[in-house]
Amino acid sequence: MRGRKPSATSLKVIQGGQTTPKMGVKAEPKAPIEPDFVALLGETSQAITARVEWQRVVPQLDTLGLVALLDERLLTDYCIACAQLDAANFAVARDGFGVESKNPAVTAANQIRGQLKFYISELGLSPTSRMRMAIPEDEDPDDLDLD
Repeated sequence: MRGRKPSATSLKVIQGGQTTPKMGVKAEPKAPIEPDFVALLGETSQAITARVEWQRVVPQLDTLGLVALLDERLLTDYCIACAQLDAANFAVARDGFGVESKNPAVTAANQIRGQLKFYISELGLSPTSRMRMAIPEDEDPDDLDLD
């Protein structure tokens, strides 16, 4: 597909590019329940990191009305990718990049960064996306009584 990648309708509304939903299906804004990261990742530091990321990001997205129950898998994958990137970065810091052979953690970290770029774009989590956001006002400025 050529041209700009389409954005979620709720992001378009917040960014001021669309005042009424005209495309797609609107899902009820409601944050999904946090998954059991220990069941997904085992008793590891990655499970703790993924849980911390969920608790950091999802409430903020929910407050803005940007997540729905349907987004559970996307959010879960985002949090797991964050945890995996932290683990890969730790492995590189511990073992180095490798002199004679490349450390596999370097390759893993680069692949995970590519995944995170996708998730961040889909969820509107980049600094650029936040700079473009303009929360729609509930009231018409012409209707305000300034007396």
